[in-house]
Amino acid sequence: MRYSLALLVLLAAGCDTAEPDPGPVPAIPLAVGAEWSFAQTYLVRFDDGVPVDTLAAPAEARTHTLRATRDTLISDETWVLIQSVSDGPALGHCVFGRPAWFTNRADGLYRWTESPADAELVYGVGVAPGVPFLDTDVVSAVLIDADGLVEGVPARVYERTWRRLEFNAETRGPIDPTARTVDALSPTEGPLALEIQYVTGDGAPGSFVPSSTVGFARVDL
Repeated sequence: MRYSLALLVLLAAGCDTAEPDPGPVPAIPLAVGAEWSFAQTYLVRFDDGVPVDTLAAPAEARTHTLRATRDTLISDETWVLIQSVSDGPALGHCVFGRPAWFTNRADGLYRWTESPADAELVYGVGVAPGVPFLDTDVVSAVLIDADGLVEGVPARVYERTWRRLEFNAETRGPIDPTARTVDALSPTEGPLALEIQYVTGDGAPGSFVPSSTVGFARVDL
């Protein structure tokens, strides 16, 4: 499974944003013992925020595996701990890049790392463009049309619009032009494809621009 490169370039350039889907959110399967393995499939490089070239994955692309290792019941909700295991540098994804607890609710997939009271929506339907989630590297997500993107497996595709990125405790700022990533999730197979956006900037407001987008696709289907 992999993204259409043409679609990737359009989204990376900030084009063709679809309206939020008011329908129900398909949950990803959450059960102890579940595993989802990914490998890099492409790299898009940018020049002043404009995509300039697309590279296929190197033959030695590292594998990243998400593992559901534990569960717990809190206030009648079952939360599952998902950890990322890599054979090299860690997966830098804003949702799955660090150990966290996940649960499915009516409006989407929720996550917490410090306390259940701090649970945040990380994938949801009907989120207005530009409205950030609480603490997910401060990004927002909009459900877009998945037709033709993932072949053979039902999926929903989530567009994540980055609004601010923390380089250190003192340096924050908006990204200009707006950078976007796209993740594909399946209610039966779990995460199918992930993207990671890297940016550069000098810390001044409006100085951050995309430098590269890295795509990962499932290798265990």
